[in-house]
Amino acid sequence: MTNVNATKWRPLKSAPSRGKHTNGCSVGLWLVNAERDGKVRYLVHFAEGGSGMRWYDEPLEEAAMIKDGDAEYVLTRVDQPRSPNSLGHAWAELA
Repeated sequence: MTNVNATKWRPLKSAPSRGKHTNGCSVGLWLVNAERDGKVRYLVHFAEGGSGMRWYDEPLEEAAMIKDGDAEYVLTRVDQPRSPNSLGHAWAELA
């Protein structure tokens, strides 16, 4: 039997400051939820390829129109977040 040192995970007491990088990733991402209080978070999957995290003032609904940059999209499917701390998924096609 191999002896493995386990790390006990616990919540962060303070998040690192913005602008510092660890392994090429901005640690400021840890602050995302605190900065977006009151908004609903979705991972939007675009039909022409790619996806991105977006925040909305209200929950999205299927067949709704959203704007991303200069393009307008119609939502073909929406899976709502299960809790305020989780994210939903939305699938979008060019309108």
